[in-house]
Amino acid sequence: MTAIATKTDGHTIIRSRNKAAILEAAFRLFHRDGYESVSIRDIAAEANIAIGTFYNHFTDKTALFREIVNLHLQRLTPKLQQVRNASTTFQEWSENYFRYLLTDLFENETSHYLFLKDKGAARSLHDLPGFIFAKDMLREDIVAAVAHGLIAPCDIDLLTRMIVGISGEIVDAAAKRGPEELEEIVSFATNFLVAGTQAIAGATTGAIAGNPPANAA
Repeated sequence: MTAIATKTDGHTIIRSRNKAAILEAAFRLFHRDGYESVSIRDIAAEANIAIGTFYNHFTDKTALFREIVNLHLQRLTPKLQQVRNASTTFQEWSENYFRYLLTDLFENETSHYLFLKDKGAARSLHDLPGFIFAKDMLREDIVAAVAHGLIAPCDIDLLTRMIVGISGEIVDAAAKRGPEELEEIVSFATNFLVAGTQAIAGATTGAIAGNPPANAA
Protein backbone atom coordinates (compact mmCIF):
# COMPACT_ATOMS: atom_id res chain seq x y z
CA MET A 1 0.00 0.00 0.00
CA THR A 2 2.83 2.41 0.87
CA ALA A 3 4.56 1.76 -2.44
CA ILE A 4 1.34 2.43 -4.34
CA ALA A 5 0.71 5.63 -2.40
CA THR A 6 4.27 6.82 -3.02
CA LYS A 7 3.95 6.12 -6.74
CA THR A 8 0.65 8.03 -6.86
CA ASP A 9 2.12 10.98 -4.98
CA GLY A 10 5.11 11.05 -7.33
CA HIS A 11 2.82 11.07 -10.36
CA THR A 12 0.81 13.93 -8.87
CA ILE A 13 3.98 15.96 -8.27
CA ILE A 14 5.13 15.40 -11.86
CA ARG A 15 1.73 16.45 -13.23
CA SER A 16 1.78 19.55 -11.07
CA ARG A 17 5.28 20.47 -12.25
CA ASN A 18 4.39 19.89 -15.88
CA LYS A 19 1.31 22.06 -15.62
CA ALA A 20 3.27 24.84 -13.93
CA ALA A 21 5.92 24.59 -16.66
CA ILE A 22 3.24 24.89 -19.35
CA LEU A 23 1.67 27.94 -17.70
CA GLU A 24 5.01 29.68 -17.23
CA ALA A 25 6.21 28.88 -20.76
CA ALA A 26 2.94 30.01 -22.30
CA PHE A 27 3.01 33.31 -20.45
CA ARG A 28 6.58 34.00 -21.53
CA LEU A 29 5.72 33.33 -25.16
CA PHE A 30 2.40 35.20 -25.08
CA HIS A 31 4.13 38.17 -23.48
CA ARG A 32 6.95 38.15 -26.02
CA ASP A 33 5.14 37.26 -29.24
CA GLY A 34 1.43 37.81 -28.59
CA TYR A 35 -1.29 35.22 -28.05
CA GLU A 36 -2.23 34.76 -31.70
CA SER A 37 1.37 34.18 -32.82
CA VAL A 38 2.09 31.33 -30.39
CA SER A 39 1.26 27.71 -31.19
CA ILE A 40 0.83 24.73 -28.90
CA ARG A 41 4.00 23.28 -30.43
CA ASP A 42 5.85 26.47 -29.43
CA ILE A 43 4.57 26.17 -25.87
CA ALA A 44 5.51 22.50 -25.58
CA ALA A 45 9.01 23.23 -26.83
CA GLU A 46 9.44 26.16 -24.45
CA ALA A 47 8.22 24.04 -21.52
CA ASN A 48 10.43 21.12 -22.63
CA ILE A 49 7.54 18.67 -22.72
CA ALA A 50 5.90 16.46 -25.33
CA ILE A 51 2.82 17.81 -27.10
CA GLY A 52 0.86 14.91 -25.66
CA THR A 53 1.73 16.12 -22.18
CA PHE A 54 0.22 19.49 -23.05
CA TYR A 55 -3.08 17.82 -23.90
CA ASN A 56 -3.04 15.96 -20.59
CA HIS A 57 -3.64 19.34 -18.96
CA PHE A 58 -5.40 21.57 -21.51
CA THR A 59 -7.77 20.83 -24.37
CA ASP A 60 -6.42 23.69 -26.48
CA LYS A 61 -4.62 27.04 -26.36
CA THR A 62 -7.81 28.88 -25.41
CA ALA A 63 -8.27 26.72 -22.31
CA LEU A 64 -4.67 27.46 -21.34
CA PHE A 65 -5.11 31.19 -21.82
CA ARG A 66 -8.32 31.14 -19.78
CA GLU A 67 -6.47 29.53 -16.87
CA ILE A 68 -3.66 32.09 -17.03
CA VAL A 69 -6.15 34.96 -16.91
CA ASN A 70 -8.25 33.39 -14.16
CA LEU A 71 -5.25 32.59 -11.95
CA HIS A 72 -4.08 36.18 -12.28
CA LEU A 73 -7.51 37.53 -11.33
CA GLN A 74 -7.59 35.25 -8.29
CA ARG A 75 -4.23 36.62 -7.15
CA LEU A 76 -5.54 40.17 -7.44
CA THR A 77 -8.66 39.52 -5.36
CA PRO A 78 -7.06 39.88 -1.87
CA LYS A 79 -5.55 43.24 -2.86
CA LEU A 80 -8.87 44.44 -4.22
CA GLN A 81 -10.49 43.37 -0.95
CA GLN A 82 -8.01 45.55 0.94
CA VAL A 83 -8.99 48.51 -1.22
CA ARG A 84 -12.65 47.94 -0.43
CA ASN A 85 -12.06 47.63 3.32
CA ALA A 86 -9.98 50.81 3.43
CA SER A 87 -12.76 52.93 1.91
CA THR A 88 -15.38 54.71 4.01
CA THR A 89 -16.97 57.09 1.49
CA PHE A 90 -17.92 56.71 -2.14
CA GLN A 91 -15.36 59.28 -3.23
CA GLU A 92 -12.64 57.53 -1.26
CA TRP A 93 -13.72 54.19 -2.69
CA SER A 94 -13.57 55.60 -6.22
CA GLU A 95 -10.12 57.07 -5.69
CA ASN A 96 -8.76 53.87 -4.13
CA TYR A 97 -10.34 51.69 -6.81
CA PHE A 98 -8.99 53.62 -9.80
CA ARG A 99 -5.58 54.16 -8.17
CA TYR A 100 -5.26 50.45 -7.46
CA LEU A 101 -6.33 49.59 -11.01
CA LEU A 102 -3.71 51.84 -12.60
CA THR A 103 -0.91 51.15 -10.12
CA ASP A 104 -1.32 47.42 -10.73
CA LEU A 105 -1.27 48.07 -14.47
CA PHE A 106 2.12 49.77 -14.33
CA GLU A 107 3.74 47.64 -11.65
CA ASN A 108 2.45 44.15 -12.42
CA GLU A 109 3.96 42.52 -15.52
CA THR A 110 1.06 40.09 -15.90
CA SER A 111 -1.59 42.82 -15.69
CA HIS A 112 0.34 44.93 -18.18
CA TYR A 113 0.40 42.06 -20.65
CA LEU A 114 -3.16 40.83 -20.19
CA PHE A 115 -4.87 44.20 -20.26
CA LEU A 116 -2.70 45.94 -22.84
CA LYS A 117 -0.71 43.70 -25.17
CA ASP A 118 -3.38 41.03 -25.54
CA LYS A 119 -6.32 42.97 -24.11
CA GLY A 120 -8.68 41.79 -26.85
CA ALA A 121 -8.15 38.15 -25.95
CA ALA A 122 -8.34 38.81 -22.21
CA ARG A 123 -11.48 40.95 -22.34
CA SER A 124 -13.35 38.29 -24.29
CA LEU A 125 -13.28 36.03 -21.23
CA HIS A 126 -15.89 37.76 -19.07
CA ASP A 127 -17.43 34.41 -18.12
CA LEU A 128 -14.35 33.46 -16.09
CA PRO A 129 -14.96 33.02 -12.33
CA GLY A 130 -12.33 35.66 -11.57
CA PHE A 131 -14.04 38.30 -13.71
CA ILE A 132 -17.47 37.41 -12.35
CA PHE A 133 -16.24 37.52 -8.75
CA ALA A 134 -14.63 40.95 -9.20
CA LYS A 135 -17.80 42.29 -10.83
CA ASP A 136 -19.90 40.84 -8.01
CA MET A 137 -17.70 42.58 -5.41
CA LEU A 138 -18.19 45.85 -7.28
CA ARG A 139 -21.94 45.33 -7.29
CA GLU A 140 -21.94 44.57 -3.56
CA ASP A 141 -20.19 47.87 -2.89
CA ILE A 142 -22.79 49.80 -4.89
CA VAL A 143 -25.61 48.03 -3.05
CA ALA A 144 -23.98 48.97 0.28
CA ALA A 145 -23.46 52.57 -0.88
CA VAL A 146 -27.16 52.87 -1.68
CA ALA A 147 -28.18 51.19 1.58
CA HIS A 148 -26.10 53.66 3.65
CA GLY A 149 -27.27 56.72 1.72
CA LEU A 150 -23.90 57.29 0.12
CA ILE A 151 -25.45 57.42 -3.33
CA ALA A 152 -29.07 57.68 -4.35
CA PRO A 153 -31.13 54.62 -5.29
CA CYS A 154 -30.35 53.78 -8.90
CA ASP A 155 -30.15 51.01 -11.46
CA ILE A 156 -27.43 49.04 -9.70
CA ASP A 157 -26.80 46.63 -12.56
CA LEU A 158 -26.42 49.49 -15.03
CA LEU A 159 -24.08 51.44 -12.74
CA THR A 160 -21.96 48.32 -12.17
CA ARG A 161 -21.64 47.76 -15.90
CA MET A 162 -20.82 51.42 -16.45
CA ILE A 163 -17.95 51.33 -13.92
CA VAL A 164 -16.60 48.14 -15.52
CA GLY A 165 -16.68 49.86 -18.91
CA ILE A 166 -15.05 53.03 -17.59
CA SER A 167 -12.33 50.94 -15.99
CA GLY A 168 -11.33 49.47 -19.33
CA GLU A 169 -11.18 52.88 -20.97
CA ILE A 170 -9.22 54.33 -18.06
CA VAL A 171 -6.65 51.55 -18.38
CA ASP A 172 -6.26 52.27 -22.10
CA ALA A 173 -5.86 56.00 -21.49
CA ALA A 174 -3.33 55.50 -18.71
CA ALA A 175 -1.26 53.15 -20.86
CA LYS A 176 -0.97 55.82 -23.54
CA ARG A 177 -0.23 58.69 -21.13
CA GLY A 178 2.14 56.90 -18.78
CA PRO A 179 2.44 56.55 -14.98
CA GLU A 180 3.38 60.19 -14.53
CA GLU A 181 -0.27 61.11 -15.18
CA LEU A 182 -1.70 58.42 -12.91
CA GLU A 183 -3.01 60.76 -10.20
CA GLU A 184 -4.52 63.14 -12.75
CA ILE A 185 -6.41 60.27 -14.36
CA VAL A 186 -7.53 58.93 -10.97
CA SER A 187 -8.83 62.39 -10.02
CA PHE A 188 -10.72 62.83 -13.29
CA ALA A 189 -12.31 59.37 -13.16
CA THR A 190 -13.27 59.81 -9.50
CA ASN A 191 -14.82 63.24 -10.02
CA PHE A 192 -16.72 61.98 -13.06
CA LEU A 193 -18.14 58.99 -11.18
CA VAL A 194 -19.01 60.91 -8.01
CA ALA A 195 -20.62 63.79 -9.91
CA GLY A 196 -22.59 61.34 -12.02
CA THR A 197 -24.04 59.51 -9.03
CA GLN A 198 -24.81 62.79 -7.28
CA ALA A 199 -26.66 63.98 -10.36
CA ILE A 200 -29.01 61.02 -10.08
CA ALA A 201 -30.25 62.50 -6.82
CA GLY A 202 -28.82 64.17 -3.71
CA ALA A 203 -26.50 61.69 -2.08
CA THR A 204 -25.32 61.93 1.50
CA THR A 205 -22.00 60.90 3.02
CA GLY A 206 -21.78 57.36 4.34
CA ALA A 207 -19.76 54.20 4.32
CA ILE A 208 -19.39 51.14 2.18
CA ALA A 209 -17.96 47.64 2.10
CA GLY A 210 -18.43 46.78 5.74
CA ASN A 211 -17.75 50.23 7.24
CA PRO A 212 -21.19 51.73 8.04
CA PRO A 213 -21.41 55.31 9.25
CA ALA A 214 -21.56 55.88 13.01
CA ASN A 215 -25.28 56.67 12.94
CA ALA A 216 -26.23 53.69 10.78
CA ALA A 217 -28.61 51.18 12.28
